[in-house]
Amino acid sequence: MNWRMQQTMLGVLIGILGNLIGFFLFAAIVMFYHNVDFHIFYNVLYLGSDQFKANIISGAILVNIILFFIFMRKGKDELNRGLIVVVLFTVMAIVYYYE
Repeated sequence: MNWRMQQTMLGVLIGILGNLIGFFLFAAIVMFYHNVDFHIFYNVLYLGSDQFKANIISGAILVNIILFFIFMRKGKDELNRGLIVVVLFTVMAIVYYYE
């Protein structure tokens, strides 16, 4: 596997990790402001409603947008390719769950 493909795959992994970090950051903000625990957030808001699921995924993707601009400033185009792949799949999930 050549260097460019390795960097793209690393970008995909960073994008998936960015979505997970964004999900937990979004969860922490919602839990803080609405005074609920993670169990209620996950089972009621995330799993219980497709509308909230789309909003939560939209909030989680913001970490990848920030990472995209950081990598763009540093000239890491190969990493950005992987991030774009993850962002596109995440946008498809948002469209699927949004009613």
